[in-house]
Amino acid sequence: MTHSRQKSRSPLESLAVRSALVLALLFGLLFSVGLGVLWCLDQPLWAALLFAAVIVGGQYLFAPCLIDRLFRIEWVSSQRWGEEFAAWLPTACAELRIPVPQLGEIPDGHPNAFTYGRIKRDARVVVTTGLIDTLSPAELRAVVAHELEHVAHNDFIVMTVAQGVPLVLYILYTWTRNRSRDGAYALIVSLGAYAAYIASQFIVLSLSRVREFFADEGAGQVTRDPNALASALVKISYGMAPRADMFAYHEALQSKDKKQRSKAKAPRDLSSIATLGICNLEAGGAFAMSAADASGHFSPAQLQRVAQWDLKNPWAKWYELNSTHPLTVRRLAALSAQAVAQGQSASVQVLPDERVYRGQFWLEIFISSLPYALGLAGYCIGYLLLDAGGAKSWSPALGAYGLGLLIKTIMVYPHGESRERKVADLVGDELEASGVHGVPCEVEGEVVGRGVPGLFWSKDLVLRDDSGFIRLQYSQPFWIAEFLFAALKAKRFMGQRVHVKGWYRRAPQPYIEIDHLLWQENGLAHSLRCFFLHGTLFWSLFFLVLGGWATMQSIDIVSALWNAVLFLWHLYSHH
Repeated sequence: MTHSRQKSRSPLESLAVRSALVLALLFGLLFSVGLGVLWCLDQPLWAALLFAAVIVGGQYLFAPCLIDRLFRIEWVSSQRWGEEFAAWLPTACAELRIPVPQLGEIPDGHPNAFTYGRIKRDARVVVTTGLIDTLSPAELRAVVAHELEHVAHNDFIVMTVAQGVPLVLYILYTWTRNRSRDGAYALIVSLGAYAAYIASQFIVLSLSRVREFFADEGAGQVTRDPNALASALVKISYGMAPRADMFAYHEALQSKDKKQRSKAKAPRDLSSIATLGICNLEAGGAFAMSAADASGHFSPAQLQRVAQWDLKNPWAKWYELNSTHPLTVRRLAALSAQAVAQGQSASVQVLPDERVYRGQFWLEIFISSLPYALGLAGYCIGYLLLDAGGAKSWSPALGAYGLGLLIKTIMVYPHGESRERKVADLVGDELEASGVHGVPCEVEGEVVGRGVPGLFWSKDLVLRDDSGFIRLQYSQPFWIAEFLFAALKAKRFMGQRVHVKGWYRRAPQPYIEIDHLLWQENGLAHSLRCFFLHGTLFWSLFFLVLGGWATMQSIDIVSALWNAVLFLWHLYSHH
């Protein structure tokens, strides 16, 4: 048994190698930037580095105590979760060569689980009561096994050390930023420190996602049942989705019984432990809403359709770069493959179909960054030809930014003919949809809640038709208009049947950006309009005209041409 266990865990041995490589890359960035900083500064950095060490060390030492105090955790014995679980836990811990951790419960209906601590001997595994109520005994063991894998891999230490690197890099950047005026080399070091700081943040997130994948794989091996964790992830995602609480809360508010209305409680928010949990809160809710049928239940057929976007659209990987957890669909695909490799049939099947992504990802990336790219180019032109960093050099930057924003707005808001669609068809068929590529559409259905249930300033709405659910995004040029709508008008739409016209997008949660909202009330037709598009067009033209006018006022044609000649001669002579 021991030999087979070691053999089956051989893929996990690469976790240590990959983690070591990632940490080496992080410290390589830190070391290289530190050398440049020490070279250009005439004072030691020991104070700043000591401060960073204190911050990271303090987080590592005191974070468990803070979590103990922030959450109402009831520490329980393993028998509390069943005799079968109590018999399994010591065996699993012995197999992983870790002490049996402390077990805790949080009285909350949202299903979630997380682990924390400093070392293996003081690890805590905490679950919500909603998780215990939602999962079967086999699924509960699979989730706990996932958390035990985090303990076995020393994720407390690895992630704390990794997260300290961006902090130190930012300190190095702030120390060199004030010295950038000392010369071009100091400026290069400062910019390099900031670039390394940005890169290190993405590397840390990548490390977190890698460790989640390996914890999933390890849990499938400890329990010998990857399907249990796959079905648990589906249930957890559904528990995180707004629908269950949303429907109950909405029905209570609509009740004619005053006592029932007074007892209605808004759903609680667990976003504070979203990064700790087994499943990302936003990603889980997006997955559940997308893979549901009209009754709100999980639909394997709908999952197979909506999963194609996550598997094929490059934007899915782009959005995943900013997440601590992999996309739920990717985790399910990995667990399905593991189940097949272990000689089992996959209970939650996620397979690519024959469809091919035919979008233009790199063009959409270019369009998305166009205002900033043109603005930077305009500033460089103004710096070189007008005022060398003075106020006048910002004039071309404003005009170029306005031009880029105008082009982006025209591309992001296509005005093709829209046609009536079903939610399931939009979510399942539009593989090319993204935050940049919008699909003109019209959908009719019932508003069943807010985007964030129970939050009175949540401006977005959730629509249900006879095929599924989707979020309606309400956007106006000014934030105050959105807040007033959420606080004063959104409630009137609950239970209202509406006809929405707008643009279907995905980023990564599917949503429709509202252009028009039409409904009937008391026999009268009403309409609601969003003017975000018009506001963006106004600001783009404003910056374009202002920047162009300011540039024409500032420019001296002869002087600008002479500066350009001198600049080109300078480049040629140095070459």
